[in-house]
Formats: sequence, structure tokens, C-alpha cells
Amino acid sequence: MAEAIGLLVLIVLSAAVILGIVAYPRFHSKWWLARRMYQHLDEHLGAKRFEAEYAATMRNLWGKYTDERGINRERGWARWMWPHPELSGTMARPHWWRRQQYVQLSYIEKPWPEPYFKKDIRLITVTWTSEAGVNRTPAWWVILEQQVAQALSLPWTEDLFVHDRKDFPHSNGLEDHRPERDQVTLELADQVSLPAKVNASDVLNGRLEKDRQPEVH
Repeated sequence: MAEAIGLLVLIVLSAAVILGIVAYPRFHSKWWLARRMYQHLDEHLGAKRFEAEYAATMRNLWGKYTDERGINRERGWARWMWPHPELSGTMARPHWWRRQQYVQLSYIEKPWPEPYFKKDIRLITVTWTSEAGVNRTPAWWVILEQQVAQALSLPWTEDLFVHDRKDFPHSNGLEDHRPERDQVTLELADQVSLPAKVNASDVLNGRLEKDRQPEVH
């Protein structure tokens, strides 16, 4: 009986390991794409400065509990959870559960366990902080679209995205609208064909413009 239970446990653990190995590329691809998008948008959304202030606040609050002597508040797990900026001003990026508060991606349906690529992204939802200069200039919205397009390796055009906010500069003439959250969702236009990789020769040869033209049947 014990041998049968041991064999069953071994089979279950082996299956779990194999399943994890097979599923890893899919989960890692989603993590990598979200991280890439955050890297392009963190400063524009005000997340970089906001996260630095948040980390300093949390270190000050919890640091005294991570040091037995209560002297050095930068010791213990608080320093790992909320890293201190380097002398050069460089700051470690926040953990993934903090990054997803600013950037969320939605993908086209793909059979499991195929990984995701930039060309599979269809919806980009971004949330900005109080540090973002949203109302300083209408160019803020344009720069946002340009940064998202850069993260997707796409040349930006005014009709590249469809958005869900009425206060976008492109939405002149719509009624007044005050959203409940400082958030916008950008959707790639249906006629856009996302290349897996964009290089200078493709742009110069007009290859991308050809790919963007809708097919006529």
C-alpha cells in the first residue's frame, strides 16, 4: 500500500513538473511583455516617481520592525520589498504586482501552451498617477500613444489606436465626460497588421505601409 501511494505521489509530482516546463514559456512571455510595456511608460505615467515615494514611505513604516535593534531602518526584508535608490539616482523597478497597477495587456486567443508575442497584443490599459502631466498639454496623449507604439515595435500614426475616452484630443465634438478612474484603454485598429519585428529596411521599402492596407476580396 505504501509503495502504491509513493508511486502515485511520484507520478503526480512528475506530471506537475512536466506541466510547469511546458507552460513556462507562455506565462513568461506575458510577464516579459507587460514588463516591456511598463519600461516604456513608467516615467510618462508618473509611476517612476510615485513608486519611489511609495517605497520610501513603506521603508519608513516597516523598516523599524525588520531590525531587531530598531536602529537601521534599511535592514531586513523591508529593503528587499522596497529597494532604496542608488547614489546615481537609479531605482529598481517595482515588483510585478505593483507594475500591473499601471499597465495591463489583453491578448488574442491562442491555443495552449503557445507563448504570446508583441503581435498578439490587442488591448493596452494604462493607469496614470498624480505625478503625470495629463492636463499640462494635449501632447501628453500623443506621446502616450507613441510610447505604446514604440513598445509594440510599430511606427505611430493617428489612426493606430482606438480609445475608450472622450477627453482624448482625437475626440473633438463629443459630450463632456468625466471618467471615474485615471485610466485609458488603447485598442489596436483591426486593419493593423503587427509585424514580429520592425527594422529600418522595412520602413524604407514601404513594407509596413503595404502590410497595413486592408485586403480586398
